[in-house]
Amino acid sequence: MACHLREHISLLEESDYDNVDWAWWSVKLLAQDIWDNSFHTKGYIFRNGDGVVEEDRMRLMEIFDENGMDLFDYIRIEE
Repeated sequence: MACHLREHISLLEESDYDNVDWAWWSVKLLAQDIWDNSFHTKGYIFRNGDGVVEEDRMRLMEIFDENGMDLFDYIRIEE
């Protein structure tokens, strides 16, 4: 999932890419899904504890930071 997200982020950076709107929405959907559900399966999280979700959220923020992007421009957080 991390590699898939990075690939979609790279599409945003391609100035000659014809479908930037699609790329933006795909990054938004992937980021939201990862934020809500993590990079891992629910079974993996159950076996390894709830801390996995927070670790994955930090990893998600790192991916966006590496690309000079603000994750919170792409996700919504429900309280």
